[in-house]
Amino acid sequence: MEAPSIMSPIRVLVIPSIVFFGLYLWSRLFEPLGWLSFIGIPFAVWVAVDSRRIRITEYHSSLAYPPLTLFLLAASAPVIVVPWYLTARDLIKSGHSPRRTSVAGRVG
Repeated sequence: MEAPSIMSPIRVLVIPSIVFFGLYLWSRLFEPLGWLSFIGIPFAVWVAVDSRRIRITEYHSSLAYPPLTLFLLAASAPVIVVPWYLTARDLIKSGHSPRRTSVAGRVG
């Protein structure tokens, strides 16, 4: 049995900070746009669904987070996170991003 992974203190502080900062920016910058500011929600849903499909948490990636976390990140800052995710996804699909050793041992 593996020991449960403990989130590093950096992730515990950084992820909520990015989400709250993104939501703050969203409320401030997109306020004049009204309903148009929700245009990022479908992209955030796609990022969450696709990240689960390609199992992004099994790879060494800068966005190796669970789908819910990726949804919150992409919903709060879609202009930054969606292109970043597309880059990480492309690296995984092309085989340039290695699997984590604990996952590679279980799979292969």
